[in-house]
Amino acid sequence: MKSKRFKFFSFTLVLTFLLSVSSCEWVDPDININPDTPTDVPMNLILPNIQANMGYDIGGNDIVRPTNMWMQYFNGYARQSLSQGRYAYTPSDVNNVWNSLYWGVLMDIKLLKEKAEATNSVHFLGVGNVLNALTLMTLTDLFGDIPWTEALQGGANLSPKLDSQESIYVVAIGMLDEAIVQLAATNEGIALSGDLIYGNNRTKWRNAAYALKARAILVQSKRNANAYSQVLAVLAEGGITSTADNMVLFYSEAQGLPHPLFQFVRDRGDITMGETFVDILLLDEDPRIDLYISGDEVGGAIGGEDIDDIGQPGPYAAAEDAGTWFITYAEQKFMEAEALLPTNATAAYDAFLAGTMSSLVQVGVDTTDIKDTDFYANLTAGGSAGLDIEKIMRQKYIALYNTGFFYNDWRRHGFPAELVMPINAALSQTPRRYPYGQSEITYNENVSPVEITERVWWDAN
Repeated sequence: MKSKRFKFFSFTLVLTFLLSVSSCEWVDPDININPDTPTDVPMNLILPNIQANMGYDIGGNDIVRPTNMWMQYFNGYARQSLSQGRYAYTPSDVNNVWNSLYWGVLMDIKLLKEKAEATNSVHFLGVGNVLNALTLMTLTDLFGDIPWTEALQGGANLSPKLDSQESIYVVAIGMLDEAIVQLAATNEGIALSGDLIYGNNRTKWRNAAYALKARAILVQSKRNANAYSQVLAVLAEGGITSTADNMVLFYSEAQGLPHPLFQFVRDRGDITMGETFVDILLLDEDPRIDLYISGDEVGGAIGGEDIDDIGQPGPYAAAEDAGTWFITYAEQKFMEAEALLPTNATAAYDAFLAGTMSSLVQVGVDTTDIKDTDFYANLTAGGSAGLDIEKIMRQKYIALYNTGFFYNDWRRHGFPAELVMPINAALSQTPRRYPYGQSEITYNENVSPVEITERVWWDAN
């Protein structure tokens, strides 16, 4: 008994001594700090992480592949891609992208903006607002009403309410307006750095903000009778000035960032080029076909399982160093052409040609002798008098291949008219939205299941 008491007394004495000397900093206070996991990450490391995650989410497997199958650029011939291409799309299919955009991208943007505000780093704040707006626009275009005003609170609110799509667009446009001012202001804080997209060029970021604002207004054209005039007013103030200013994130396998479609084709497969898209390229004698397609210039029957002698995604979309195109000069010119068409056919035609030529340059086509080709003759047939919304949408459809953004235009206008029902389709119509993620349905009492044939707010009948 004496021995046990002595041992207990000795241990208590030693513990008391250690606690007392630790309060006097006798023990090195940094002894438990891991230098490889810093508690405070600087903005120039947060920013490229946000951009890389946005590239993989907005330009990757969970957004581009399903929407590009529905728009019939691709055909899913096996496994998950086969069922999704046949319009069987479930809440569990979108868990990854929903969670990644909220708890990865938006949480990191929130942190970046808080740090920028605390240090009066207005250029970081401006870039943060552009990325925030783009992420919200992407989410609401796919999911409709989404959490925002009560979101990103962690454990403080695990059931944030859904904000209306209309209000989300008010928020996104407000962020872009703020960014336009911030990126033109004198910076008193930390200089912009770490930017993978524009190399810290705030003028290019400001131009992209104008272009994204025009997109945000245009997508609401079925709800806003003044959308076209507002788009033109925005682009009169600013916008992307050339293909050199495209908002794009290029990948590099050497740096551990191979393009997501390259990885998918290499590791999974499951998709070929779609018959609808390939036939349009062939009919138009489109020079982009050699860069859009690898192998045979034949597309798979939509919803079919045949892969023999079918073309695969080409280097423009599926090379390891390909890019995620967030918004481009070509898209901006097509927006301008659409907005001008009802009131100024000549100016609309000029913008339409500029958009098409810009897309050719972006893809990597040599345009030196393009005016001597049948493609150009077909493109310009009828001049401004022959231009209509279907012709504009046809070229925009081709230009926005391997992005998720033309899905919005199809929902607004219904072109291209060549889209067909997949073989053994699970639905009688093309999906018009994403379902909410299963995890959100399960854990957020404000979120209920929806049918993917339901329309989002701006997709008015």
